[in-house]
Amino acid sequence: MPAALRSLLPRRPRRMCVLVATAALLAVACLPAPSHGKVEWAVQQVQVLHRHGSRSATVHYNTTDICGATPCGELNLEGETMMRNVGKFLRGRYSTDEEVVETPFLSSPDYDLRVVTSRSTDVQHTLQSAQLFLAEMFPTADRLVPAIHTAPTSQDMMLYTFSQPWVSLYVTYAGAAQQARMNPVIDRYFPDWKVLRDLSVELWSEGHCSDYATRLSCVLTLFDIVTAKRSVGGLPSDFDDRYSDLHAIVAEWNRGIWRYDSSKAFCVQQGGRGQPFLQQVMTNIDDFVAGRNTHKVMHYSGLDISLAAVWGTLGDSSDNAMQPTYGQTFVLELVKSLSSGEYGVRVLRGWPGQTPETDFTFSWDSAWKLQCRRSDGTNYAAKGNLCPLEDFGRYVAWTAAKDPRGMCLLDAEASDVLNCPTPAAEQAVTVSLSESCLLYRAACPADACAPGYVLSASGHHCTCASDLCLAPRSCENNIDVPVTVHTVGISKVATIGISIATFCAGALLAVAVTLILMLLLRGARSARDLEPCGKYLTPSEPLREGM
Repeated sequence: MPAALRSLLPRRPRRMCVLVATAALLAVACLPAPSHGKVEWAVQQVQVLHRHGSRSATVHYNTTDICGATPCGELNLEGETMMRNVGKFLRGRYSTDEEVVETPFLSSPDYDLRVVTSRSTDVQHTLQSAQLFLAEMFPTADRLVPAIHTAPTSQDMMLYTFSQPWVSLYVTYAGAAQQARMNPVIDRYFPDWKVLRDLSVELWSEGHCSDYATRLSCVLTLFDIVTAKRSVGGLPSDFDDRYSDLHAIVAEWNRGIWRYDSSKAFCVQQGGRGQPFLQQVMTNIDDFVAGRNTHKVMHYSGLDISLAAVWGTLGDSSDNAMQPTYGQTFVLELVKSLSSGEYGVRVLRGWPGQTPETDFTFSWDSAWKLQCRRSDGTNYAAKGNLCPLEDFGRYVAWTAAKDPRGMCLLDAEASDVLNCPTPAAEQAVTVSLSESCLLYRAACPADACAPGYVLSASGHHCTCASDLCLAPRSCENNIDVPVTVHTVGISKVATIGISIATFCAGALLAVAVTLILMLLLRGARSARDLEPCGKYLTPSEPLREGM
């Protein structure tokens, strides 16, 4: 206390002032820092990708016994409940959960196109599931007219991931390669073929499972039936172990398709198969932070193959990641620290109960662990499945394709079933193209032809369009052209170009040697007639950039 003031006060009031001042100082010193309650990270934007709810099995035989009252492949009543529960759970999380939001993130129960945008695969039960989800996420019943965007399945590489060129070729045409990989796995779970046969009888599928050589197809179909029946309470209790076995087998089959393995050169070059979706996620985040996107909810409705591709790219190859349950949901929250202002990403996974006794209640998957990547190039498991935005973006970039062809890059297994004609054969005669060749050329027009050739606008044929392939027919007439070319570790189109260039160079060398001999022996021939075979060939020209 200042001396002048102290001298004006009597001793007793002076002591009282000192005590009051001291108490005030202590009170100020002991006050806690400004608190934001339980919430440290404020939700800014939510991106949701879910699988559809339960449906009847997708079979074309014994449909009455297998599918029951719900037509095969269609969403059933249990599936409707699943999707409503997913939407209801997330509505509560972003409106009333005090550990997530201090004030409601979704302040209005009304569906508003300025708040949410939706996209779905062009499949009936995913479109229905999208609407059911939105009906509970925005529960004002008298005003729900959702706008749900789609793309043709043949072009939807982001959600209908079977449309990705390598995946489509492998799943549709590489049956022998799939069986060679999966038959030992099936035999490990079902060493006695009779057990699988007996199971097929109980599931009205003995005809589909009559051939031991095609047991992979049998297992995939039985799993679909068992999963569908399980959701409606149509399975005996002793089927639980069989369900687990079938689930493990199908998850392993998917693992060979969707898992990103950074130790395999082909995976690194092609990139993770969930990249199209994750790149869209990053674009949505960038646009939101920059103010170009004001949607609070980015909503996607897809299939098990939509989610498996994403989980596999994010480093999770567990059974529940590789074969997602009905209604499984990927939730990505863009959050902002209330103390530092930095952005973070939280990724969660959950699903509704799968059997009637669970009431199809939604819950989080505690086993899921988000992987992120530090600036020093090391990956780590994020605490609470939340990491800085930069670390999440760095992980996504780490799994992106290193080869510019990306999804159009093929390995030996896919090349073996491509079945496209070589350039020489395609120029010499009119050839019909196989389904697999047409599929690849439609998906990858820029990579479908050898160097010097372009894809025709109609017919999807490769036609010569440069000096590189305009060598006279005398060089090609002697080539025994195979229908396809198979080379491991190099693209087919590059292989074709190398083969033609190598042959013509060899032929040119042989002609030159013959010419020299003839000149020495006869001295009367001119080299003028031999000029065309070497005139247009430029062997030093690179066949493909970066090869």
